Amino acid sequence: MTCRKVNIAIIVLAAVVFLLILHHNLLGLSDILKRQSSDVSLVGFQRIDFLPEAPEEKKLVEVPVVITAVENRLGGAIAAINSISSNTQSTVTFYIVTMNDTKEHLRTWISESKLKNVKYKILDFDPQVLEGKIRADERVKPLTFARFYLPDLIPGVEKVIYLDDDVIVQGDIVELYKTPIKVGHAAAFSEDCDSVTSKYLVRGAGSQYNYIGYFDYKKETIRKLGMKASTCSFNPGVFVANLTEWRRQNITRQLEKWMELDVELVSYMATYFCSKMRDFCSLLIL
Repeated sequence: MTCRKVNIAIIVLAAVVFLLILHHNLLGLSDILKRQSSDVSLVGFQRIDFLPEAPEEKKLVEVPVVITAVENRLGGAIAAINSISSNTQSTVTFYIVTMNDTKEHLRTWISESKLKNVKYKILDFDPQVLEGKIRADERVKPLTFARFYLPDLIPGVEKVIYLDDDVIVQGDIVELYKTPIKVGHAAAFSEDCDSVTSKYLVRGAGSQYNYIGYFDYKKETIRKLGMKASTCSFNPGVFVANLTEWRRQNITRQLEKWMELDVELVSYMATYFCSKMRDFCSLLIL
């Protein structure tokens, strides 16, 4: 009987000890949870002194490009457009200057090729603007002078690239578009002095890559301009134009004056020549 009472007492004592240990552990766990809750609260209201900026997205530049398209050289214009669109990720707007009789042919060619998705606008050049400003032998190629009228062809554009139809672009056209233009300058050209293909003799007086290859320095009016004959010429088939400055300086009208002067000089020389050789000129007229 005594042993049974001892056993019961031991069991009760063990149960009390177990309950005490369990109670102690539960209190410890409660303290831990309270501390964690307090830490989370502090973190939630913690002041953030630095917030990293999101990386800026690279903005694609929209590049306006003017190119002429002559009927018998239409393939060249298409090749030039294709070379530009194939080598850039930027949006390029092509302003294709042509004549009335070429517009439908050009539109069909573009729509039936992989260029059908390019952004383009066909502009009609009116050769009447050249009346009295170019020589008779130049009238067969009126689009040669379209580049002189860029502000009139694309009135809403401030900066533009002009390309001849025989140009193939092998890099990103954006790099050319980003060419810096000095303040007060209407355009940026590249010099022709390093162009191997342009180094051939003209008029027996010099090479085409300097002024003597373009101008007749025997004429007094040319010499009075004060331009050195050895000065390196520039490539008019590829340039970047600031049309805002172009309009401000009225470059188009300045070019027209030079065109008219050229016509006058040719007319004067023809009149002088015929006055000395009337019989020969009468034969030419007949």
